[in-house]
Amino acid sequence: MNRPANANHERPLLAVRDLHTRFHVDGHAVNAVDGLSFDLRRGEVLGLVGESGCGKSMTAMSILRLVDGSPGVVGGSVLLEGQDVLGLDEAAMRHVRGGRIGMIFQEPMTSLNPVLTIGRQITEAVRLDGVSPREARERALHLLELARIAEPARRLDDYPHQLSGGMRQRVMIALALSRSPQILIADEPTTALDVTVQAQILDLLLDLRDRLGMAIILITHDLGVVAETCERAIVMYAGRKVEEGPVEALFARPLHPYTRGLLRSAPRLGRGTERGARLPEIPGMVPSPRAMPQGCRFAPRCELAQAQCAQAYPDWREREEGAAPAHAAACWRLDEDAHVL
Repeated sequence: MNRPANANHERPLLAVRDLHTRFHVDGHAVNAVDGLSFDLRRGEVLGLVGESGCGKSMTAMSILRLVDGSPGVVGGSVLLEGQDVLGLDEAAMRHVRGGRIGMIFQEPMTSLNPVLTIGRQITEAVRLDGVSPREARERALHLLELARIAEPARRLDDYPHQLSGGMRQRVMIALALSRSPQILIADEPTTALDVTVQAQILDLLLDLRDRLGMAIILITHDLGVVAETCERAIVMYAGRKVEEGPVEALFARPLHPYTRGLLRSAPRLGRGTERGARLPEIPGMVPSPRAMPQGCRFAPRCELAQAQCAQAYPDWREREEGAAPAHAAACWRLDEDAHVL
């Protein structure tokens, strides 16, 4: 089991241990998330990063038990302030969803109800806590103000299609905050937004973290977003955690060949900017959950792979870095410095 890094002895706000999410497809068991463990501390912004299909969004859905039951089976433990939410009945779990853990889903236009006004959607969420219709509308107005929506009183009566992409994302943030959660999960919150609006949304999330004292799990494939917003990051590949550490250390000295490949293929000023130039790519594709390699799952795409990598999955090993939060990876060649960036 991956041992999570924790810089202090304070009990984490959220402790995920040996999380498994299994689906049964055509008679075969498929693990979309496979043995994932990590801690989330109070007020922390933690990044989950990796290519599409690596299990990032499925991790969030599993924490909220949105795939439990007929679609899939979730195992392990998800301890929220010491209480395992995987053991709660559905009534108690509905209090966790939104009440203690809020989520911003990836595509606002499909998450918002197109036939209800913005105000109606937010007030319905707020009224789950038993407040009056008048109080709920006042709360909805306050939430739109928190989300930095211009003319919030007028926007309460707008429908989703009347808003821009950035405005819809702000409404999603307001909805996620409607019941004052302790944790906000943001799944690709800046997808399809232009650079200026993306920066505004990220700045808003950090400001809300500071003002409301929330912890944030930020799911993204964009390493630039991780660098700008996160204190610590987890790199996922094929359903497993392959590297975890403070963002500064992870960017300065990545340990896993997959992390190095992601960083190498990210656009940078002064590199790959010539007309017609191509950025380096990681060869191959993320393996299908139905056909996972026996050993290291990245080995078929890894330029450093050796015989041992294909035979057994590597142990989770930490890089000694003094008193800094642990920086660790699952790689047989962890002790070798491969400067491939």
